[in-house]
Amino acid sequence: MSDERFGSGGNDFGDFGDLEERLRIALAQEARDIEPGDRLDDIRAEVDAAARGGRPAWLYPVAAAAAVAAIAVAAWIGLRPPAPSVPAGTTTSSVAVSRAPSSPSSSASTAPSSSAAPSTTEVPPSGTAQAVPAYFVAPYGEGKWGLVREFLSAALPAGATPEARATAALGLSLDARPYAGTDGYLQPWPAGTTVSSVVTRAGEIQVVLRGPGSTGLTAEQQRVSVQQVVWTVTAAMQQNLPVRVSVRGDGPIFETMPAGVYKRPPADTAYTDLAPVWVDSPSRGQVLPAAKPVLVQGQACVFEATVSWELTQGATVVRKGFTTASSGCPLQGSWAVALGRLAPGDYQFRAFERSAKDGSVAAQKRVSFTVR
Repeated sequence: MSDERFGSGGNDFGDFGDLEERLRIALAQEARDIEPGDRLDDIRAEVDAAARGGRPAWLYPVAAAAAVAAIAVAAWIGLRPPAPSVPAGTTTSSVAVSRAPSSPSSSASTAPSSSAAPSTTEVPPSGTAQAVPAYFVAPYGEGKWGLVREFLSAALPAGATPEARATAALGLSLDARPYAGTDGYLQPWPAGTTVSSVVTRAGEIQVVLRGPGSTGLTAEQQRVSVQQVVWTVTAAMQQNLPVRVSVRGDGPIFETMPAGVYKRPPADTAYTDLAPVWVDSPSRGQVLPAAKPVLVQGQACVFEATVSWELTQGATVVRKGFTTASSGCPLQGSWAVALGRLAPGDYQFRAFERSAKDGSVAAQKRVSFTVR
């Protein structure tokens, strides 16, 4: 029996398609602003599993929208910062940070996997190794620059405040030197640039750096480098607040970027700050057990949500293919590639976008890891 609510064709969902689109855009923007973490991928996987169980097709978009709504509500409740244990306007004076990459297995505050690369800074007995999000300025396309996110390990004391997490994450973000020559990250901050303070006051996050950025950068490189600070501290604190950035002793942050208040753009224009393709896991240099299947996960804002990929060992292409992100531009969507079990050895995974114009590589991200 036919039902005119769903149209005459098997793939025409009528009003449900319109409802899905409006819900998807609205909820994606809300979820993006509060950065709920990696649980979103798990929910999507559960919805996909239910779909394979034979439920009516029109339920899938409704179920997916409901799942995202649940995440948004839960994240809003669960991610609100606890009442500060120190007077307003103060922050933890010191945290130990490590340059060792860490896999974001569940959220930015999850302790890193024990299989991550060795730490260059010992974790003090009173500290707990936690993965914090750090943003870096990376090249893509022809003379373009955008932010990429990596989860790195920081040793934070028990009950560390959001400001302490932000201080640790920003300290890692400002030092791109451990990664030079691997991804060609820009080094917009002079060696030794550190964070003087991070406090929350009057509805904004206030960041004071001990020195200004490097000279000689293009205006766009300077702009994205300031946004690097904004994205790192808001992600680490899980609060999308305006960020007041200044330098000790006053003066500009960069030659064309004065001290002042800066914000993350709305979700539908975030592509102006972010590189088109990210790889979230495995993390750089991570060692994975040969007994377990390898799952590569990332984010992308690419044409028609299509992410191409290849896995190599040295000069040999082991596997290649493409996958589809959960959303096409202008929103950033999540994607995953199941590689299964891999033989022991060193690998490099490359995720990239092909140009719709001529098929050339428009943007890419490489991550090296080891299986043993």
